[in-house]
Amino acid sequence: MHVLAWLSLGALIVALAACGFAAGPTTPPATIYIATGATITALAGDTGHVIWQAHMTGTPDALLADAGGIYATVIAGTATAPSQGYSEALNRKDGSVRWHTAPGTLFVPLGSANGVLATLAVALPLVTSTTSTLEGLDAQTGKVRWSRTLTNVAAGPLMVQQTVVALTLTNGAQGTLQAFDSITGAPRWHADVPPVALLAGATTLDYLTPPYATPPNTLVALNGPTGQPEWHYTFTGDSSITLAAATAGQVFAAVSKAGGSPGTLVALDATTGHQQWQATVGPAPIASVSVGPGDLYCTVPPANSTVPANLVALQTGSGKQIWQTTTAFGAFVPVIAGAAALYTAENPTDVTEASIVEARRPNDGQLIWQWRAPTGGGALLAASGL
Repeated sequence: MHVLAWLSLGALIVALAACGFAAGPTTPPATIYIATGATITALAGDTGHVIWQAHMTGTPDALLADAGGIYATVIAGTATAPSQGYSEALNRKDGSVRWHTAPGTLFVPLGSANGVLATLAVALPLVTSTTSTLEGLDAQTGKVRWSRTLTNVAAGPLMVQQTVVALTLTNGAQGTLQAFDSITGAPRWHADVPPVALLAGATTLDYLTPPYATPPNTLVALNGPTGQPEWHYTFTGDSSITLAAATAGQVFAAVSKAGGSPGTLVALDATTGHQQWQATVGPAPIASVSVGPGDLYCTVPPANSTVPANLVALQTGSGKQIWQTTTAFGAFVPVIAGAAALYTAENPTDVTEASIVEARRPNDGQLIWQWRAPTGGGALLAASGL
């Protein structure tokens, strides 16, 4: 009797599974957000179907999606018309507005933690402003919890391990890295440096010294919360470091040489700074580097207008190429890499043509779905639930 009952239960579970019912909880698919024209569209990560659309009064200039919500900044008209600029927080479920700033008040969202959204408040008109304000906003209401005024921000700010870091300049020659707690706004540390390029690591703040500095073309890793140097790596010759990406274990730097040589990617140990491998990725300098749960993805623009752009997947441990695919368009938005799919938007060289969002399989780059935006112009891409 009991055996028959268990067999019947097992048959029921099998039947339910065959009909698409799961015996246990399932992980919801990711949601992809694309801003193009004056519209933000939410797409189902597994199918590409439209979930909702939100219409803005201008073209979004910044877009961030994280656990706290979706944050968009719009500058309508021109930068000298401050009454037309604003920022707002959207509900991830339906795109409804949770809160928004007053007209003429806008920010660049950096990231949220413990209910506080770190932002760079933007003063308008942009062409005359020399001061910037770091602000911590209540992620639910938009009310300001803390603020810090900075002068002559030259790079950043970036957020690393709940630390917001910005580079300010004095007389255009001397730089100072200033770090603040992203939740309280309390100063954490500062360091005098030459004018440098800031690169966000996973666990460290990385910066690159300019060619005329001593030492030149050197990638320096600082502890995010303390500012203490952890390691440095100097690139030889006439190298130009264009960008970087990082995980807790590795830092990846895209290197190009004078004269438009092929794009090269260098992998460094995130703890020691020692070089692990170097790989030539494409015929032109690398445009973007994105790190997924297992592999690394690079976008490489065409060497000339007649050659398609490339999307290349590499093994993080060795730099060995896994696959490569091309597109008819000349520019990719940086890849957003999840465990189930890779997401990118292709921006056509003709701004009157619509952008295309694609989902591809991580293991071989094969297309899963494609969605064409209703309007043209450059696209911004964000995601939640990866």
